[in-house]
This record gives sequence, structure tokens and C-alpha cells, in this order.
Amino acid sequence: MHKSLLTFCFLFFAWLLSGCSPLLDFNEGISQEFVVSFDNEEIVKNEAKALLEQRRGDFTDYEWAQGPCLGMINDEWVVDISHNPRIPEDDREENQCQQFYNGTATHFIEIAPDGQILRVE
Repeated sequence: MHKSLLTFCFLFFAWLLSGCSPLLDFNEGISQEFVVSFDNEEIVKNEAKALLEQRRGDFTDYEWAQGPCLGMINDEWVVDISHNPRIPEDDREENQCQQFYNGTATHFIEIAPDGQILRVE
């Protein structure tokens, strides 16, 4: 009887480890997008701040005052300078990132000239 129980346990665990188990996947039902998006959002915010510092010298004082688009930081995100509080120049299409409007970017970050993140969408 003891040998039969040991054989059954061995076969059961071998079957379980083989992937033939109808048991639920422990990750099923967990929103990976939610878990990942928080981490990615923090990374994207840091990349936006780094791009702000990198591109600071690429614009004249006048251009900087208009709130230019800084560009893409990856395949989905674009960074746009906005004032805090917003001013009418921030809403002018020529001062916003065209990549978001033409569908190249699916998300954007508005960042103030001092590096404060204003909006993440």
C-alpha cells in the first residue's frame, strides 16, 4: 500500500509539472497592464525629464517660451512643454506635438519648463 501511494504521488507530481494540469494559471486574471503601466509611467516621466534637459539648448528663448514639442522618447510617448499654469500658447497646434495628432504617438507627457510633470495621458 505504501509503495502504491508513493508511485501515485510521483506520477501525480510528474503530471502536474508536465504542464498537462487543468489548474488555473496563477497569472490569469491579474491585469499585467496595470502592474506594468505604473512602472512604465515612472520610467517615461524620468525619460521626459532627461529629454527636457537634453533639448533645453536646442530652442531660442522665444521658442522655449512658446512651449515647443520636445519629441518622441520611445515608440508610443511624446513630450510637450506646457506652462504651469497653462497659457493660450500651450493650446496652439503649432506648439503641440504633431506626432500625437497624426497617430505616431499614442501617449503624451506635458512637462513644465522647470521639469515638473503636468499631465500624463
